[in-house]
Amino acid sequence: MSTKALTVAPRFYKQWMLAGNPAYFFDRIARDLGDFVLCRGVLDFYFLNHPELVRSVLKDTNSRFDKNSPLYSQFRKAFGTGLVIVEGELWKKQRRLLQPHFSPTAVRASFDLMQECIDRCSERWQRYVSEDATFNMVGEMHDLTLDIAGTTLLGGNFAAAQKRIARWTHNINVYSATLPLPVVSNLWFPTPKNLSLKKTLREFYEFIAQTVEERKGGTVQNGLLNALLEAQDPETGEKMSAEQLGAEILGVIIGGHETSSAALTWAWCELAQNPDVEERLHQELDRVLGGEKPTLKHMPQLKYTRMIVDETMRLHPPFWFENRNTTEDVELWGATVPKGSMIAFSRYSLHRHPDFWPEPERFNPERFSEESPGTKHAYVPFGGGPRVCIGIHFATLELVMALATLAQRYRAVLREKEPVRMRALLTMEPMHGRLSMGLVPRDGSAARAPICPADSFWPGIPPPVITNLS
Repeated sequence: MSTKALTVAPRFYKQWMLAGNPAYFFDRIARDLGDFVLCRGVLDFYFLNHPELVRSVLKDTNSRFDKNSPLYSQFRKAFGTGLVIVEGELWKKQRRLLQPHFSPTAVRASFDLMQECIDRCSERWQRYVSEDATFNMVGEMHDLTLDIAGTTLLGGNFAAAQKRIARWTHNINVYSATLPLPVVSNLWFPTPKNLSLKKTLREFYEFIAQTVEERKGGTVQNGLLNALLEAQDPETGEKMSAEQLGAEILGVIIGGHETSSAALTWAWCELAQNPDVEERLHQELDRVLGGEKPTLKHMPQLKYTRMIVDETMRLHPPFWFENRNTTEDVELWGATVPKGSMIAFSRYSLHRHPDFWPEPERFNPERFSEESPGTKHAYVPFGGGPRVCIGIHFATLELVMALATLAQRYRAVLREKEPVRMRALLTMEPMHGRLSMGLVPRDGSAARAPICPADSFWPGIPPPVITNLS
């Protein structure tokens, strides 16, 4: 259904689906009722599923729209005063402080640290091949991207805290995906999730305070944290407060690894199911790299690798859901949306809109070739407008590097007994946080990979058992 008019859904229409997989709920709304729908029930909101509407919201964020919505209020309990949450002058100040450290030039300076982390993963994968192992790709990619985020941010302090940080980020991911309900969503209400979040935040901020003291003592001198400690607002000369610094580090770690982890996991899943795409990827890697490790000079030449990354984030957008609050009455497609209304859109549905994506369920990296015109706001994995993701350059470099380095040496093969299903939390990943895969070395000497046990693994934690049936 695609008419440029507002549809009013029956009250509580299909909202029971929110308790299951919310991405499927929004997809059902789009298919049943169209691209612009007023939904009323547990939450009242306007659902958008058209590039014109999404463009209006993203472009005018900070003027007619902000993030003071019920769902961002839920996030705010976890992320505090971090850049992804705050509004107004504080947002402008924090963006000025952080932006220089995420510019293309600054990100390229992290290339060697990223490569060291990817090399550690590659060495671990060699052991999996030699041991004829099946492993959980979700856990592997969590570990890899957390290693990259933590090493580039915290430097030498990260390794000892990696398992704790993985647990903290998992707890925050689960909490942030919880529907904000009256009373029980207040942190003082003793639900298991509320108690877990409070404990997580207490432990995290204690860790950050300790890390900052060690930096001041001069024991560790690398990592982005040092730059943030010294960063001064170019207009006021002020530095970040301790609370603000902790909130920004939390946002960078979670934003810098949860989303990238999900994207890489789905990339391996799609490559395993699309051998023609995988073969073309290998041809590009062999031609461009010639058996060498990727370097900065190789990045612009890895065009098909980048297209695979883009197509993966189309079908499987890691941060899949977005919402805003209207700060004034707004007219959209001839309808007046009152001040204080919640606006929502699902990247999962938008990126599958059949009017803009032929054969939307098909994995086809050619959509992102230079000759393909595309539709700008039908594809927004990093958002857009003034609040476009600050880590876009970091994530893009990381994803292309990781895929190129690992795919040059290995093929990943699915060991799932059933079709791979997804779950939508704060990020989108395979159901139960598990994707059982084996590895085949690119030299063709395939190892037999057993089926992984049905038990799920905690995201971010290496699989506890490596099975060898040889």
